[in-house]
Amino acid sequence: MKRKPTKYAAAIYVENEWGEFTAVKRLENDESLPGVWGLPAGSLRSGEDFEAVAKRVAREKLGLEAKRVEFEGEMEIERENYNLKLREYRIVDFDGTAVLQEGDKYYAELAWQKDPKILCEGARKGGLCSRIFLKNRGIGWGAEEEK
Repeated sequence: MKRKPTKYAAAIYVENEWGEFTAVKRLENDESLPGVWGLPAGSLRSGEDFEAVAKRVAREKLGLEAKRVEFEGEMEIERENYNLKLREYRIVDFDGTAVLQEGDKYYAELAWQKDPKILCEGARKGGLCSRIFLKNRGIGWGAEEEK
């Protein structure tokens, strides 16, 4: 049996002074999590480490120049055609205003969210960024939660 490849990715979020965080809604035609709220993410490219991809995602998805990021957690999951290892980062120092970048081909919407439970559906469907975010806040998302 052929071993599945591993895909490495990083997800990010920003919090504001009112306790809201940046969340994105995936497009309805997304192959893995259609129409689900989650966090902006991107796959590692050749020569990048996780922090570099987090900063790139901040720039390419939200229009932010991240100066400093903080590691929030890591999870792995087996997908149908690959294994995914995802690290999550909070952008703690940045320039710019979070705005979904024009022409983004993955997300339909960016919104500041107050209630983390908006991520529960994505977590139940296997969204690692949502699972890490919720786990760090002690919020359950349903069946088979990671401990």
